[in-house]
Amino acid sequence: MYKPKTLVYLDPEMHLAYMGGLVDGEGYISLVPVRNKTQEKKDFYLVPTVKVASTYLDVLDYIKEEHGGHISKLRVINKRCKPARSWELRNRKLVYKFLHSIYPHLRIKKEQAKIVLRFICEIETDKNKRGMQNKMPQSKRDEYYKLIRKLNKRGPATTE
Repeated sequence: MYKPKTLVYLDPEMHLAYMGGLVDGEGYISLVPVRNKTQEKKDFYLVPTVKVASTYLDVLDYIKEEHGGHISKLRVINKRCKPARSWELRNRKLVYKFLHSIYPHLRIKKEQAKIVLRFICEIETDKNKRGMQNKMPQSKRDEYYKLIRKLNKRGPATTE
């Protein structure tokens, strides 16, 4: 597989700054709700998620090789646009490691990263034997979800 020379020879700190810039510019940091089919409909658990979308597959391959995750095709909305792909990381431990390492380099999505990191820390201290969120009250999960949704809301930024 071809690797762009500009990415292969980055020193570790420059690599993290590059990753921070990619996530700030082309990325998404969130807590994705997943419904628990065995419990009440209003109950859900949250999956820490980081995504980066790009039309340049070599960059996404590089990120996947360095940090894990998977790459998927994005739906083509406009036929005049280049086909795009998305790298996604959903493993809680890998998301924590990735966000913790790029956190100092984030400018735009620093608050989202802070919320996701705090959420993961809380899950890790309260988890049961299987590492699930069962011990965290649904109201607390709702609170985290509302915080992240507010930060990820589309449209012009609101000042409060």
